[in-house]
Amino acid sequence: MSAALYLVPAPAHDDPPHHLRQVTPPTMDHRPPAIQGTLALDWTLPSGLPAVPELPDAPATLWLVPQPDAAQLGELPDPADWSRRLSQAIVDVFEGRRPATQLVRWTAPDVHARITRIARARATTRGTSASTPGRVRSVKIFQPHELSAEVTVVYVSEQRVRAFALRLDLWRGRWRASALEVA
Repeated sequence: MSAALYLVPAPAHDDPPHHLRQVTPPTMDHRPPAIQGTLALDWTLPSGLPAVPELPDAPATLWLVPQPDAAQLGELPDPADWSRRLSQAIVDVFEGRRPATQLVRWTAPDVHARITRIARARATTRGTSASTPGRVRSVKIFQPHELSAEVTVVYVSEQRVRAFALRLDLWRGRWRASALEVA
């Protein structure tokens, strides 16, 4: 048998019946009083300094780039000449005239996978290799610093003008394509 407890209104006189006992809720002295209003997001510490310091203006993305020594930079090929040769090789892969595996050493894994995908997609629409070899018309290079170069390539393939962009980064003492965008 279990006993049930019920809340009943307190009688109007001061002496409650003997079977009811008065229960007072515990005091809540340890809680701060409730304040309604806006949430305080700015406040000052007792020392007078702001609790949340202002952040300096910083770029959205930071890159950790190892600084090469002068000898390593002197041994690098000119990015303009090197990117022209790499661009022609990429065009040859796109057209099916060169296997994509020849570019493994010179491209990052995701760039190589993308070149391979594009070459396969164009091979299915083309059938066989292109009748006339693709020709690189122009290569424009911008070097934001000595460790990287951004390359824009325009080429003619099957009577169509196409373009792609590459990002070249210094990697293990040589230039390597780390990004590819195809238009």
